Amino acid sequence: SSLFKLLKFDSNIEIDYLFLDIHLKNEYGIDLISNFKKLLPNTEIIMLTIDGSNKSLFKALIQGANGYLIKEKNAVDFNNIFKINR
Repeated sequence: SSLFKLLKFDSNIEIDYLFLDIHLKNEYGIDLISNFKKLLPNTEIIMLTIDGSNKSLFKALIQGANGYLIKEKNAVDFNNIFKINR
């Protein structure tokens, strides 16, 4: 993934929150959690999902995710989730 390439290029990058979809195009997001936790131990990983099945969410939390957001089929409006001070 592009983020892994970026982290290998600059290991000093600090990320507060990483939003990771459970169902990615070519990968299963849950399988990436442990790798991100190793590279970014202080980063909060928030999983995004449409299905909201307890099995998937529980597996994500076991792998180290810090939380999850259940999204509708439409795009998630992050401006309404987080108050961004500009």
